[in-house]
Amino acid sequence: MNIYNIDHIPELGLPEHQLPLVFSDKFLAIEAGNKEDVQVVVSDDRDILLPFFLRKSRFVKIIYPIHAPVSLTGPLTAEREQAFMERFVVFVSEKKLADKITAPLHISAYQSALSKGHATGFHVFKVNLQNDFDGYLGRLPYKARYYIRKAEKAGVEVRFGHELMESFYQVYKQHHLTEGIVPYDISYFQNMIAQMRGNCLFAICSYEGKTEGVAFVLWDKEKSYYWCGASDAPVHEGSNRLLQYRIMAYLMSLGVKEYILGGAPEGGNPTGKKLNIERFKKSLSTDSYAGWHWYVVLSPFKIRTYDMLLLGYLKMKKLIGGGQG
Repeated sequence: MNIYNIDHIPELGLPEHQLPLVFSDKFLAIEAGNKEDVQVVVSDDRDILLPFFLRKSRFVKIIYPIHAPVSLTGPLTAEREQAFMERFVVFVSEKKLADKITAPLHISAYQSALSKGHATGFHVFKVNLQNDFDGYLGRLPYKARYYIRKAEKAGVEVRFGHELMESFYQVYKQHHLTEGIVPYDISYFQNMIAQMRGNCLFAICSYEGKTEGVAFVLWDKEKSYYWCGASDAPVHEGSNRLLQYRIMAYLMSLGVKEYILGGAPEGGNPTGKKLNIERFKKSLSTDSYAGWHWYVVLSPFKIRTYDMLLLGYLKMKKLIGGGQG
């Protein structure tokens, strides 16, 4: 098992065309915020790889895998994935590379949970875009079809374009602050447009001149991702379903094969907005795959102390707890 900085990845001769967009050096550098923090762990036979970035502070070091590991020679079995990740955890611990390894982004789930650490069931919603799109609409639940058509008849407008970034960000930022979630800085999206212009877009739905829903989407030749978005209540019935429906139609026109709507924890009896978001994704997806999200704490005392300090800082800045709602 070896770890390489992102600048040394081309030297490995890895077939980039076989890797998803979220494994590309441009995306990884933007997601990490600092190219120097992006690394890739590769198995000894150079068949399995896992990109991650390392967050360092005065107190702790945390490894953030971007995605579950992938194999270059075909589908990765749950057994091989687990063996690779178990070895990675031991490697990180022995080399004292980090105090914690946390879960990947919400677009991905592991096939297996580790023998050590904390795990929760996680399912990811997706839509197969290779089928006839009218057929896809026919397979949706009646209620979803009804609201999509109702929004269309009412005159809800859907627009795409990089020039919509400011409008997108206004709704996205306010929604996340209201929910107590720290949003991406606008520079994140500016970098996405600058570095990955041909693989991303902003989408907005509006009714009677008022923006009601926004989305930011990424894609490569095989897969596309609903990366983030938000709604600005009150929403005209069906606006956001129509927004996602038009996004999928556009992605299908590009020849993209799959649209990943993100995931949600299994069980746990979600309530309120979390339950509504889960129901919304289920109403649009034609498939899902179950897996795991997990994290491993390698330095318990340091991580507990860091979590307490971070919570206090975010509350002081009114970034959580509804301080800016």
